Amino acid sequence: MRMADDFIWSLKYRPRAIEDVVLPEKLKKQFSNLIKKGKIGNILLSGRAGTGKTTSAFILGDTIDADVMYMNLSDETGVEGIRTKVRQFVSSASFGGKKKVFIGDEADRLSNNAQDLLKAEIESFSKNCSFIFTTNHQNRIIEPLKSRMQEIDFGVYTKKELSQAKREFYKSLIMILKKEQVKYEKEAVAQLVNTFFPDMRKCLNETQHLSQQGDITLEVVNENVVSNIEDYFNLVKEKNFTGVRKYIANLSIDLNTFYSAMYKDCHKFLVVDSIPQFILLVAKYQYESSFSIDAEIPLMACSMELMSECEFR
Repeated sequence: MRMADDFIWSLKYRPRAIEDVVLPEKLKKQFSNLIKKGKIGNILLSGRAGTGKTTSAFILGDTIDADVMYMNLSDETGVEGIRTKVRQFVSSASFGGKKKVFIGDEADRLSNNAQDLLKAEIESFSKNCSFIFTTNHQNRIIEPLKSRMQEIDFGVYTKKELSQAKREFYKSLIMILKKEQVKYEKEAVAQLVNTFFPDMRKCLNETQHLSQQGDITLEVVNENVVSNIEDYFNLVKEKNFTGVRKYIANLSIDLNTFYSAMYKDCHKFLVVDSIPQFILLVAKYQYESSFSIDAEIPLMACSMELMSECEFR
């Protein structure tokens, strides 16, 4: 595990203090206040992948010097793992009288029955243990469990906070490239940040992948990472089903990011009267993709409806 931590940038450069996590200042203050109190309660951290939820959970547990148990709940989707592993940890006394923190990652992957059992564990053992859960899909967490947690949303940025967070992450990425002795163009790094943010893990992984091929230039980033949205709209306009399917399969960016790119540039490719219908369809399928096992399918369905419902320039 140590070798992986040393090699994979997203692990090697994982922040060790709340002040170093790229988050809106209001969230940093909120976490800092919890740390000062020395008791963090029961928390549900929600937001897109790669936004720092799990990192923040570990920092909270480490900073208050707690006995921490981590479990990736996507590997324990049924009730048995909750009934045995979790209960054994939360019900027993910790060494040296330390506080206990249970971190359950990807809680949205649990069955409703398993979530219901966790609700019972929180009710029974909150005096002995704090529970922190992370989720990429808040709507998949049952209400009885959410009602027992303090919800903290990692996806809510004001325009000012978003700009500040991007600048902060850009500086961090430059620092990493310098430490790794990778040559880069500032414009290329900015393009990477603008393409992937707020998924900082994805951005680091893509940057590391590009660095293994040579210098990180704007030409390399545009060729390997940034999707040519014009190609997509042309394929949809031509009703080229096979071309659209191939385009979507080869996308290197997060599909939520692609929906945003579609929305941002739609006015360049659609007649004015079709833009409202286009936005309604994109909003519908972006929402539905959060429930889909294969996110390519809703995007393909969206593309089919765009072919029939919208008029392109």
